[in-house]
Amino acid sequence: MFDVTIPIANTLDGYATFLKCKSLPSYRVIGDTVHTDRFSYNAVFRAQDAKPMTATASHLFDYQRFVANMALDRRRFAAYLDCGLGKTPIALAWAHEVAAHVGRVLYLCPLAVMEDAMRDCAKFHGYRPSNLRHEPWTTDVAVLNWESMRDPSELGKYAGIVLDEASVLKNATGEIRKWLTMLASRCEYRLALSATPSPNELAEYATQAVWLGTATTLNEFYGQFFRKDGPDWRMKGHARDAFYRHLRTWACYIQSPSSLGFTDCQAELTDDPNYIVHETSAPDYKQDGTLFASQLGLGESQKVFGVMRSDRSQPRFADAVASVTGKRSIVWCSRNTEEDAFYEALGGHVVSGKTPVEERVEKIDDFRAGRVTHLISKPKVLGFGVNIPEATDMLYSGYTFSFEQFYQAVRRSHRFGRVGRLNVHIPVTDYERPAWDGLRHKMRTFQQDVRTLQATMMDRQ
Repeated sequence: MFDVTIPIANTLDGYATFLKCKSLPSYRVIGDTVHTDRFSYNAVFRAQDAKPMTATASHLFDYQRFVANMALDRRRFAAYLDCGLGKTPIALAWAHEVAAHVGRVLYLCPLAVMEDAMRDCAKFHGYRPSNLRHEPWTTDVAVLNWESMRDPSELGKYAGIVLDEASVLKNATGEIRKWLTMLASRCEYRLALSATPSPNELAEYATQAVWLGTATTLNEFYGQFFRKDGPDWRMKGHARDAFYRHLRTWACYIQSPSSLGFTDCQAELTDDPNYIVHETSAPDYKQDGTLFASQLGLGESQKVFGVMRSDRSQPRFADAVASVTGKRSIVWCSRNTEEDAFYEALGGHVVSGKTPVEERVEKIDDFRAGRVTHLISKPKVLGFGVNIPEATDMLYSGYTFSFEQFYQAVRRSHRFGRVGRLNVHIPVTDYERPAWDGLRHKMRTFQQDVRTLQATMMDRQ
């Protein structure tokens, strides 16, 4: 609804005002008057004319306050921080300031982390945000899971939007990505959050650039810095420095706050997880003349993984169970049959995609409190946004070729708040060797990339 009018005088000042109006998220020109809504007006005019917003939340660490203020200053920003460094407190502090000075904020996140986000808001800001899954919007900040695909007309007006786990933009279907981008286009203030913004290729930043509005289309972003190489986009040889300079205008990456000069770094981790590889044998799954495991294609590998990892008669399964028996552990699987097999062998709790949110929270709380010893789930269900530092061990049985899933799942427990070094048990057969070697290679590449990004993108001047 257009409830704000801006008269355009036939003067140079009037022309300057009209040019400013063209950056309004939503407007209509009728005669010599621009009609818009108060959220759009506040985002472009009132916020620009007012004193810059500052994150005032006292619970933020120094580096968190720095990132929140940078995001407030630039309006459309991506906060890339390693797992455990506090993206949610940053986002909530940012949302609190935008809501107080401009208008209400829509907080989008995975279903699995909605409850944690609402708890943190109540703890640090004194109120529980509206849960748009079940209730109308009555608070300054409202939370909604991006899986819901809610009709935008039901959401009303908002001045800011947060997208938690923004890597969903590269993984999501075209429909979900289009929906998320459309929601962002309705407001001026936008904040994207991720620990793994581009786990595979630097070109993966493109979808987030479009969501933030720093690029109009994917091809516009690709064309500046990349060249087409078959189905992939590869960085142009001369464009790397320009790419990082561009990225720095709308994003930052922090893996080690202390290396950037911050002193309040209680959340920083020093020791890497202890990866324990269990070499095990496997039966012959030869199909269609295939002689060696290395000759299996991706689809064939996934089929073999599904059968082998749920086969309780094989040495792999027995070795995997033995590695975490009696240890406070999370077991990561890839299929329902695998979950069922480990539940029968170990007990504990299974958290599946069909587990209701309330029951999911109860099961995680049981594990945190030590009432059960094992928590069994899939990375795509519980591998993002949930903090479970109480685990002493992990059994990663259901790994695939996805480094992002692997990294995020491990970081559910390898994070601030844990005691002692996390043991991650990896069963490896000949069939799984290519997948495990690929994950190790991507891990090394990722660590190198994030160090470069942190050094290049951070500007404290």
